[in-house]
Amino acid sequence: MQNPDIMSPSLRLVLCLLVVGSLPPVIRADSFAFGGPGFTWFQASGLATPNHIWVAGDYWDQSFTPSLSQENEFDFHLVYNDNSLAQTLNMEVLVNGSFLGDFSISPRQSSSDLSFGAMFTGPTFDVRLEALNTIPSGQNSVSLDASGLSTAAITIIPEPCSTVLLGAGLAGLAGTIRGRFRK
Repeated sequence: MQNPDIMSPSLRLVLCLLVVGSLPPVIRADSFAFGGPGFTWFQASGLATPNHIWVAGDYWDQSFTPSLSQENEFDFHLVYNDNSLAQTLNMEVLVNGSFLGDFSISPRQSSSDLSFGAMFTGPTFDVRLEALNTIPSGQNSVSLDASGLSTAAITIIPEPCSTVLLGAGLAGLAGTIRGRFRK
């Protein structure tokens, strides 16, 4: 008669897969600051103080070369060091020329924390923050702090199914090794 307290190998495998599948995915990220090499500021009139924008088509652009070549999450902490807007400026985020998301900068807003999920392939990521509307004359502008306070975190998060498959492979390998030692 078999002892009911001892789990069968099949039940142990299922429990192992459930535990591995419930573990948080491995996250890898690279963080970069806006400014320095690879930073571009464009203002259509050419009359603005550096990094100030207010006209549709004006932008801040930064190129990043992370250690990862495929990304699926972009997190931004943007700091505005001179926001004198009298009305909201609507912005879009483009990565390598493709739309990632949009956000707004309100009058007197000092920073924005943004998070967007999308799959992009590198090795270089060109992030453009572009104005979508024009602030009327006399209603001022906003400037991005490009001294290192504004940052982007570019992350790859494996899909849960990938983690389960990895766990299943490791469990199978462990079972095979265990079987060889028993012989």
